[in-house]
Amino acid sequence: MFKSFARWFILFSLIFSTSLALAQTAPQQIAAALNDLSGRVGRSINITDLDAWSFNQAVYPDTSLGCPQPGVAYAQVTTSGFQFLITYAGTQYDYRVSADQTIVVLCNAGVIVGTPAPACPPPNETGYLVPRLSIGAQGRVEDGGLPNLLRDLPGSSGGLLGQLEPGTEFIVVDGPRCSLLDKIVWWQVTANGLTGWTAEGRDGDYWIEPLGPSVGIEPVQSAVITLSNANTVTQLFTPPGINLLGPDENTLIVGEASGIISLFDFRTIATRAQVQAHTGAVSSLALGRNLQTRAIYVVSGGSDALGKVWALDTTANTFTVLAQLTGHSGPINAISINSTTELIVTGSADNTVRVWRLLDGAPLANLAGHTAAVVSVEFGTGGILSRDETGRTIIWGLATSGGAAG
Repeated sequence: MFKSFARWFILFSLIFSTSLALAQTAPQQIAAALNDLSGRVGRSINITDLDAWSFNQAVYPDTSLGCPQPGVAYAQVTTSGFQFLITYAGTQYDYRVSADQTIVVLCNAGVIVGTPAPACPPPNETGYLVPRLSIGAQGRVEDGGLPNLLRDLPGSSGGLLGQLEPGTEFIVVDGPRCSLLDKIVWWQVTANGLTGWTAEGRDGDYWIEPLGPSVGIEPVQSAVITLSNANTVTQLFTPPGINLLGPDENTLIVGEASGIISLFDFRTIATRAQVQAHTGAVSSLALGRNLQTRAIYVVSGGSDALGKVWALDTTANTFTVLAQLTGHSGPINAISINSTTELIVTGSADNTVRVWRLLDGAPLANLAGHTAAVVSVEFGTGGILSRDETGRTIIWGLATSGGAAG
């Protein structure tokens, strides 16, 4: 009965900001953040060097830009600024930059992407609600109450980004995270163009509810398809985006329009790992495995014209970026890996085929011959086969003394 009052008491904030969103064109203020980061890592960095980035334009109540530093006094004047989440070389940096670029603040020392988050709820801790959501699942703000607030960080002290009205549906992109003092479970969600952290509830009262696959769902496939039961096969689940069977029969790799790559359990549809891979949609995926070291590689291509090489650990459930493939000027539509020769081949909407070294992404060849977007590439025993959207096929290989390539 006191749900509305309790929620507003816990979550009320004086900070107002506009929506957080990925954008294809960065505000000019990102240059100030990149300049600061360049000085910290000892090399010049521009936006094309980044693994990923996003920004949030906000109005802060003082010149700390929502990131006060110990022992520093701040002018209590309304200040317009930006929050930039920048991922470089597998590490994410949270920068705050004033609109006039006179204030640049690094809010963290760099968080390694893929580092496991602390357990939530913490072991042997009481007072938390049992989380009912999971990454990649769909949820909804429960009807009949007040809006759920969105914050830039998981906790009641996070800056206010906006709110989700009762009945609003959303997609979960990260979480759970637990705030220790108020014992609240937080999820990062996307809805209506906003992305932020929202509370699941408190004191036995859930404020949001799952709509799609969630933690603890029953297995959806418990039997092997055989000749005797094949006539009873039915549709179970439609993963979002483009899909690729994982390194074993129990895993599924999914690349989504949001730029996220997820590792699903093929039997339960539970999310085991997730990483923000691209600033645009994931447009292609390929899987490779080193038979000697047993290392598992995933290569992703994006509509942002970038490729990424990932080491996939199915025991720790982590994606670790190893290299970035930079050179295409259009979406990467097709990828093939030859683990034996440690080569990658990509085909792009820029009409080119490119060859790369698997382990470090070094460019080895730029093959021009197609006059339309390349939609398929494949390694064969005698070379590389590529096909474009007109249906034209080209075989690429090494000319010998017995003939010439043509």
